[in-house]
Amino acid sequence: MTRSTALADVLKCWDVRACVVSPAFATPSGATMPPEARRRLLELAEEHDLAIIEDDIYADTGWLGVPNTLKALDQTGRVIHSR
Repeated sequence: MTRSTALADVLKCWDVRACVVSPAFATPSGATMPPEARRRLLELAEEHDLAIIEDDIYADTGWLGVPNTLKALDQTGRVIHSR
């Protein structure tokens, strides 16, 4: 089961209004959310009227550059970006 599938299942069962994510260099693993997962998260947010709070505190720690933010992909104003 992927994380987006798990989130979709949760959104079907619960009235979630917001989701906090760290898509770039999340602790403790340093993982970065792949582009397709970012797009799917934004699709789920639109489908379920969900606000996304993007905690981008570690974005500047990448050795090979800073990845695009979720906010940069946001077409409907659902992402609140915090750095």
